[in-house]
Formats: sequence, structure tokens, C-alpha cells
Amino acid sequence: VLTLDEGHSIVYGTSRQKITTTTSTHHFGHDANSLGNGNDKNIWLRRVSLSQYSFFANTTDRSDSKTFDMGANINWTRERFEEYTSSSPEVGTDGDDPGTTSLQLNIHWVNSIAASALYNRSLTDHNGINIAESGSNETFLVSSIMANTLEDECYKAEVSASNGSFIVDGREVDGKSLAFD
Repeated sequence: VLTLDEGHSIVYGTSRQKITTTTSTHHFGHDANSLGNGNDKNIWLRRVSLSQYSFFANTTDRSDSKTFDMGANINWTRERFEEYTSSSPEVGTDGDDPGTTSLQLNIHWVNSIAASALYNRSLTDHNGINIAESGSNETFLVSSIMANTLEDECYKAEVSASNGSFIVDGREVDGKSLAFD
């Protein structure tokens, strides 16, 4: 927590994690008679998982003899990248076995939220609210990349809110009937 001055602070942080897993199996040739004839294969799968979480909060809490003022801006992101690489036995067109090739699939997803709120009220007239505003945006995105191809967006959802109401396509929506396209 970083306190900038009385009533104003910033909190931030990031967490990263990388995990690599390799699994291997021994696969014998193409039929029961191939045991020990040189067609034995070692087939493997490797998974590399990268995760990152980050957050940032900027808050204020101030008052004077007439008003009380609170505000917050909060950003939060969760991101993950999965890389799968595998060997795959291939058989040549002339019947020869050229060995194994490598297959790869990358999957990336990110979920982020940005929210803000501001509240200011009178300390002398407790019914006197001067400002009460809030807003937020959330995005969830999943994309994939097959070996040597461009990134493909598989799924994307976005939602916004303003002062307690969902906003879809620039219009306020009843929260009970909110549907994503």
C-alpha cells in the first residue's frame, strides 16, 4: 500500500507463475509383431502454463466540515497462456517411417475488470447526496493459435455497467434479462 497523502492511497501487485509438464509414453510399432523391430516410438506431450494476475487500486477518502468524499478506481486482470506441444508418429508415403513430428496448440485467455466509483455527500444534511456515480467494464477473451497460423479469437464477451445498470450496445438493460450474443 502506497499512501500518497492523508485519505489517498494506491495498492498494486502482480503475481506470475510458470509450470512446465512433460509426459512420455512408449508406443510400440503398428502391429503385435513389431515389438523390437525398430518401429518403437517414444510419444510425448509437453504443457507450458503461464499465469499472471495483476491488480491496481487508487482510492480516496476525504472530508471537511461540510462534505464527505470517497472515490475508487480498481483494475484487475487475470491472464493465462497454455502451450501444448506433442510428438506425433508419421508414416512416409513409401511405407518408411520418417520418425515423429511436433504438433503445437497455444491457447490464451484474459479476463479484465476496470471499475470506478465516486460518492460525495453533505455532512450537515445527511439526505444531501452531491455525487453518487459508478461504472465498470469487463472483458473476457479466449483465443488460440495452431502451429504456424495467425491468432484466432474463439470467444469474446464484454459487459459494462453504469450507476447500477447493465449497458449493452449503448442501452441500459434490465439485469434479469441480460444475455450475451
